[in-house]
Amino acid sequence: MPKIHFVFPDGTEARFSLEGDSFTVGRDANNDIVIPDPRVSSRHLILKRSASGNFILNDLGATNPTRINGRVSTLAELSHGDTLMLGDTYARYESPPPAGPPSRRFPGSALPRAGTSGDPTAGSGCFALLLLSTLTLALTGAAWAIL
Repeated sequence: MPKIHFVFPDGTEARFSLEGDSFTVGRDANNDIVIPDPRVSSRHLILKRSASGNFILNDLGATNPTRINGRVSTLAELSHGDTLMLGDTYARYESPPPAGPPSRRFPGSALPRAGTSGDPTAGSGCFALLLLSTLTLALTGAAWAIL
C-alpha cells in the first residue's frame, strides 16, 4: 500500500497510508492531509490513485508550486522514492512493488556476473581488448595521414 512521509518545517514528521482513491492536501483543516506550513496553499494538491496503483499528483495552482524530485510539476504519476516539496515541507512517496507472480530463475542465473568475483580485473579482458584495438586503429590511421 502506498504511503507518504512528510517532514514539516518545524522538524516534526507524519506518515500517511494512502488507503483510499483520492486525497486532498493543503493547509486548510478540511483537507484529508493537513500540512502546517504557511507556504503551502489552503488547497495545494490532489492525489488520485491511477490504474497502476500509484498516485497521480495534481497541483491545484498553488502559489508556491509543488516540486517532484526538484522539478516544478503540476501533474505527474508518482513512483516509489519520489521526493516532493510543498512550500517548506519535504515529503517522500513510498510504494511497494505490485504483487505478481514470482520471477523465474533460469539455470546458471546464480552464477556471478563478470567483474563481481572480488577480483578487480575479472571481466575486464574484453574491454582491454576493445581499447587496445581502438588505439591501434587510431595510431595506424595517424601514421597513414602522415605519409
